[in-house]
Amino acid sequence: MGSNNSKNSPPVALMPPSYTQLQDNPAGTRHTEQKEISDLEKSQLKPQSQKQLNRKNRLVNKEVPVESVSLSTTTAAVAIPPKTVMAAKEEEEALPLEPEDQRKFDTILRTVNALVCESSLLEAANKNVTRLGLKRVLPEHISFVKLLSKLENLQVLDLSGNNMGPQAVRALCLALPPNCCLASLSIADNKTDTDTAECVGFLLTNGPPLVYLDVSGNYLGKDFFSRCVGEALKTNTTLQTLRAQSIGMVDANSLLEGLKENSSLVEIDLSNNTVTDRKSIGLGIAECLKKPNCCLQSLALASSNLNPEGLQLLTSGLSANFSLLAINVSNNEFGSLQILLNFVVTAFSHPNLQNLHLSDAKISDMTVKGPGPPSKDNPSKLRVLSFNSSQVTDDFFKCLSAVFRGRLLHLLDVDLSNNPNLSVVCLEELRKMTSQEGGGSGLSKLTFAMNDMEGLPAYLSPERFPGLAYLNIRKTKLSSNAFIALSGLVTAAGLPLSTLVLDGLKLSGTETLKNLCGNLCASKITALSLSSCSLADEDLLHLVGAVQSGFQSHMLKLSDNRLTDAAVKGLAECLKSFPRHPLSVLDLSVNQIHDEGAKNLCGVYTNKKHTSSLHSLNLANNGIGKEGLLALVACMGGKFPLKCLYVNDQAASFLESEVEEICSKLAAALGFTMKISEEKIQRGCSNLPPLPEGFFVNIRGLGGHTGEVVSALDCPAIVTDTASKRPLTLTLEQALEIAASFQRDKTGLCSLSKEDWDRITGADKDNSIPSWLKLAESRCKALYLSNLPGNSTTQRIEALFEMEADCSIDEVVLTKDPVTRNNSGTGWILFSDAESLKKAVDFCNSGQAQVFGTPFSAAQLKITLKDKGDSAEASKARQDMAERQRARAAEDRAYRQLIQQNTEESWKRHAYRLAHPAYADGRIW
Repeated sequence: MGSNNSKNSPPVALMPPSYTQLQDNPAGTRHTEQKEISDLEKSQLKPQSQKQLNRKNRLVNKEVPVESVSLSTTTAAVAIPPKTVMAAKEEEEALPLEPEDQRKFDTILRTVNALVCESSLLEAANKNVTRLGLKRVLPEHISFVKLLSKLENLQVLDLSGNNMGPQAVRALCLALPPNCCLASLSIADNKTDTDTAECVGFLLTNGPPLVYLDVSGNYLGKDFFSRCVGEALKTNTTLQTLRAQSIGMVDANSLLEGLKENSSLVEIDLSNNTVTDRKSIGLGIAECLKKPNCCLQSLALASSNLNPEGLQLLTSGLSANFSLLAINVSNNEFGSLQILLNFVVTAFSHPNLQNLHLSDAKISDMTVKGPGPPSKDNPSKLRVLSFNSSQVTDDFFKCLSAVFRGRLLHLLDVDLSNNPNLSVVCLEELRKMTSQEGGGSGLSKLTFAMNDMEGLPAYLSPERFPGLAYLNIRKTKLSSNAFIALSGLVTAAGLPLSTLVLDGLKLSGTETLKNLCGNLCASKITALSLSSCSLADEDLLHLVGAVQSGFQSHMLKLSDNRLTDAAVKGLAECLKSFPRHPLSVLDLSVNQIHDEGAKNLCGVYTNKKHTSSLHSLNLANNGIGKEGLLALVACMGGKFPLKCLYVNDQAASFLESEVEEICSKLAAALGFTMKISEEKIQRGCSNLPPLPEGFFVNIRGLGGHTGEVVSALDCPAIVTDTASKRPLTLTLEQALEIAASFQRDKTGLCSLSKEDWDRITGADKDNSIPSWLKLAESRCKALYLSNLPGNSTTQRIEALFEMEADCSIDEVVLTKDPVTRNNSGTGWILFSDAESLKKAVDFCNSGQAQVFGTPFSAAQLKITLKDKGDSAEASKARQDMAERQRARAAEDRAYRQLIQQNTEESWKRHAYRLAHPAYADGRIW
């Protein structure tokens, strides 16, 4: 194997996301936080330019879930310092345009289901497609090998969230050739084990010259990942981004030693690893930051169990650093507010830092004194600041203001949510830091949720914050008078407030809501969130009146209220009274809407006198029945603008036939063709209809069993309950085929050495792994099982395939954890002949393969070993199998004897009780 220490610079399009990912994921977690303004789809209030779309999608090695994209405030006209504007323009102009072929391929890949013919996907695959993100296996009639063969220039591979199992991840790490073009790999959330860490280290040492690697969400051992990868980082010169969140690491010393010698890493994320030596990680990272040639730009250590001493060491490292652009140390123990203040002063003084996340800081000592002089006397470039739930106080901000008055001119986004000791007084100190002498602040986004908001309107005047475009005061403490003043603030001249979040405020039946709605038509508000405000139908009349008076809302979030069909009817009639209205996104989830309300909303699309802009509609968790859902899905596709619809988890119960009817209606509306052959839907019978980019439908949780139409329609863009019937994620089979494609093997057979195959199966360390896996004649009749429940037994697996699938089985071997000796959820099964194998594969693909109600995955072993086996290995395999059969027979005999003994004793006790009534219940009377 060659080394991956390539001197060639990675392509621009494959550079790691660096600090921008921290801004999208400030908590250092891989799961997107719940957004305040609608979890609806990819909707902006105004159309995006190609550069803006590319900016969102560049280097994202995982497909962004439609549900997690929130409202962007970039479309608002925000007054910010000229230098900031110029910097943003320069950054945007430097971004390359994403090829149209890539965007087209991504859209088709999301919408391919069992109805779509193979050619629809294969024709979209060409050399311009460089990124492949797979969250699930392709439909059975589409050849994965053919698709991979057409992706000749694949550079970004995202296989995260597939729960493939340790063997599949090891296969990828060991089989990827060092000379392939792969530069970015995400294998996060794939249920690996400790031994996989060794293969990850091998990948970084002998594999392709990766620029980006994400192994988050996999258990990789308490210290084994640190030892294996730390050693690899000492010699690796290509890796720029390493994401290793939640991998079970408690000892990071070896990894830190590797980081000290590494000169290529730009971004590292070690969040959510509870390191036991709480000082060492702060010391190790500080030494890395102090290096003269340090190139680290993004650092995430959220929830890493740092203590005050470790954070003070990290502060010293930050003071000597010039390279960092983003740092996240949320949810760590600062101990005292003074230590937090010193850290913030050092961060504010950093010459290049742009993102600072300090949410959920653990503080026990609230005493704060004035900080010492900053280490660097220069204007800050900070743009994003988060103190969510960090127990900061007004005095804390006064201390900062005394040092940084007029020096945070680039700061645009501040989150001060859930700080009970904070009042609106801090906003004046914030203004002083973010404005020049006598001028207004350049702040454009302020989140002040769950705080004391009394007096807020006076501090948010246009003179103080002339660029404020986004305001979140969710669940704040606000009196009626203060809210009335805030209602007037939305119409203030010179304040470009376009997004207002009022979630959790009890506004039902109040004059404050009436005053707010009365001022909306004269405001610049285009996005309004009133979720969980206990709104009733009569409350919505005020909002409908505002729309009727000219309120130009692009996005409305009204989820988790008490709205009924009557309220929806009023809103729909109001929208239809306009020839055109800009409302694009509407969230009415978790209300009391039924069929009549759904049909009224459909009238917004079908009314000939009204041209609707409503492309995203959320009606999840309501009481809509079959008739309402039929009307809604009929508005998808064709000339209608609706491209994103959530109708999942309705309170009404549905029969399987009703769900099938709804899905048939949806398929017809979208333009899919369904052909019936031998009373079954023919696979690949339809061309892919022209679906818009960002198309998404969620009809999960409607009840009933998943029928054939539902299964045929299911795909990443059309979410149904099919995944609950059978696993749709990738397996070892697809992992081997991917590795084979990078080896340029057109047959889909991955070439491995015997040593690598033993490491993949675990035979190098576990004697219980069957030796017949080394024999080609056995592998061609074997399956790899994954995602098995912990209570699986060999007897249960054998009975399932023999009785349900009519297979002839030679042996079943379930792998066990080397420490606990419990089932690891994986196993191997050897069939007697090829026909039994085919029956087993068909049985698993049909969704019937379940153990105690839990579906599991099965994969064929598509490999070829470079070293051919000999007769001695075949003989050893037969001997091992015979030995395991003898051991199992002995266990069965002992088990039967135990049952027989217990049965006989039970009979004797029963007879004794009958003969001696005084002992009937085991006691003497």
